[in-house]
Amino acid sequence: MTPSVPALPRIAVSLLHWKGEADTVACLESLAAQQGVNLRLMLTYNGPDSETPAAVRQMVPPESLIATGANLGYAGGNNVAMRQALDEGEELVLVLNNDTVLAPDCVLHLARALQADPHLGAVAPKSYYFTPPDLVYFAGGGLSPEAYPEHIGGGQPDGPQYDQPGACDWLTGCAILFRGEALRRVGLFEARFFIYFEDTDWSLRARRAGYRLGIVPQAHLWHKVSSSMGQTWSPRFLYYYTRNNLWWLERNYPLGQWPRLFRAALRRVRYFAAQPDIRAVYPEAELQAGINRGLWHYALRRFGR
Repeated sequence: MTPSVPALPRIAVSLLHWKGEADTVACLESLAAQQGVNLRLMLTYNGPDSETPAAVRQMVPPESLIATGANLGYAGGNNVAMRQALDEGEELVLVLNNDTVLAPDCVLHLARALQADPHLGAVAPKSYYFTPPDLVYFAGGGLSPEAYPEHIGGGQPDGPQYDQPGACDWLTGCAILFRGEALRRVGLFEARFFIYFEDTDWSLRARRAGYRLGIVPQAHLWHKVSSSMGQTWSPRFLYYYTRNNLWWLERNYPLGQWPRLFRAALRRVRYFAAQPDIRAVYPEAELQAGINRGLWHYALRRFGR
């Protein structure tokens, strides 16, 4: 006689909307098509309630809408929904980018993985670029000896080498299913990151607290992020990346390693900014200004937005 599989608890979904109305609608449609799970949607708008787009409102019950009143960034905006979910006793919380589309069994596979292993604090799906849809975006997170957060399989065609579940150094905030107990113990995202490195920071804090992080390759998701560096590494991105990378290193690595890791981080960001496809989109002076401002604000301890 086959033993019965325990029922899954309800899953709170923190979906942050900040521009990209069509993307949010498509993501909501894929959430509505999820199979085998009971989802509680918590759609947070990073602004006043009156500005939530009508097309989004039509798809979400009024009690599921949360308006922050201001742009709190990816970290702060998701924290609002996560805090409410935890306060109301939710056991599983899914944080999801609004520019994603999920396979119908994506959330079910994630939830079953957490159910099967109590040592897992959080898991992520295998994610693909939306275009082309068979190009891997994230099949787990690794950390290089110089503390560079690497996307395992990033930019590579999918293959059997990316089909093995396993432990990760970090998980991308594109999509993470958290165990509520882990969020209560580890804490939420550090809101002062605003955007970028809040996920790697949480991941390392969770591992220090004794949790493992996992990739679930049976769970599939497509992310509408550009595979072109020239479309990603804008001066604004370079500002947040530079500032937050240095602060993340400070928060998570021993003092004696800072000089080596800081130098490596700055070499890396300057290398990216010098790539021809980035220079073809943005003037060199603007790219350098983004890096310099990130350095200056890190030194001044100016975090947040």
